[in-house]
Amino acid sequence: MKISGVTTFKMLGVTALAISMVSTWPGCKGTGADPGSASSSRHAPSAITAAHVGSVSAAQMLADPLTSPVWQTAAWQTLGPAPGHAVTANLTRVATAWGNNDLYAAFVCVGSRGSDKPRLASELWRHESVEFWLDTSRKQNGTDFLEIVAAPNGQWYEAQHRSADAPQPRSNGELNLSHPFSIISMKTAGLAVYTGHGTYKGQPAWTVVVRVPLAQLPQRLRTVPAQGERFKANFIRYDWRKGGDGHRQLVQSNLFPVPTAAQAFAPYLMGELVIGPNLPYADVTLDSYPSGNNP
Repeated sequence: MKISGVTTFKMLGVTALAISMVSTWPGCKGTGADPGSASSSRHAPSAITAAHVGSVSAAQMLADPLTSPVWQTAAWQTLGPAPGHAVTANLTRVATAWGNNDLYAAFVCVGSRGSDKPRLASELWRHESVEFWLDTSRKQNGTDFLEIVAAPNGQWYEAQHRSADAPQPRSNGELNLSHPFSIISMKTAGLAVYTGHGTYKGQPAWTVVVRVPLAQLPQRLRTVPAQGERFKANFIRYDWRKGGDGHRQLVQSNLFPVPTAAQAFAPYLMGELVIGPNLPYADVTLDSYPSGNNP
C-alpha cells in the first residue's frame, strides 16, 4: 500500500479496525451478520439531493443548522448504523446544499462532543467526529475522491485518495484491504468548516457545516456544478463510547451503508449526491417550519 507522510498511522489504524471488526461485507461468509442488518431499522436512501441556495452567502451557509433559517428549509436525512453494528448509534442528521460553485454538507449530532484532542489531524477519526466523502471526478469509479474529517472542537483534516485502478471487492465479496492507493494530505483554498453546539429536542448536540469549493479542488476532482449532475458521496459519524470492559468502542453511523472504518477501501459503496433545484428559502424559526424538514 502506498501511503503518504502524515496519513501513515491513520491507514494502519483503519486497516486494523477493518480487519478486526468487519473484514467482509455483511452477508458474506464469516461475518455472522444479516445482509439486511445495515438498514433493518430504516430504509437506506439511494441518493441525497443538494438544493440550490441561489444568492445566499457563504457566511449564511456556514452557520449553526440548529438555528439557521437557511438550513431549516433543507431536506434532512438520518444516518443509520454501519453493517453488523449491534449497538444503537446516537442520532445524526445530514443535509446538503450548493451555490456559487460551492457544495455544503451539514451535520447535527446528538450526544457528547468529547473532551480529548488528537495529537495529529489525521487521527481525528479516532475521536468524536464526522466525515464527508466526495467523488466529483469524471470517472467516479473510486480512483480519485476527497475525504474531509471534522471534529466538534473545530479541528479538521482534508485528503485526496488516489489509486491507479478502481478498488473492487474480492471475488468472495470480502473487502480488498490490500488494494494500493495514495493519500495526499492537503488544504484546498476556500474550504471551510463551521462547528457549533446546542440542544436538539432537549438533548445536547453538536453541529458541523463543511463548505467545499468545487472549482478549487485538485484537477481530477475540479468541477463547476450544474443542476441534474450526480456525484458519489457518503456521510459518516464516528461515535466513540466506553465499553463494558472500560475500553473505547467505535459506533459508526453512515448515510449509505459501508463497513466500519472501511470507506477508503470501498468507494464503490458510496451513494449518489444529486445537484438539485432551488431551495425554498424562507426566514423561519426551527419551531415554525414543518418537522419533516427540520434537522
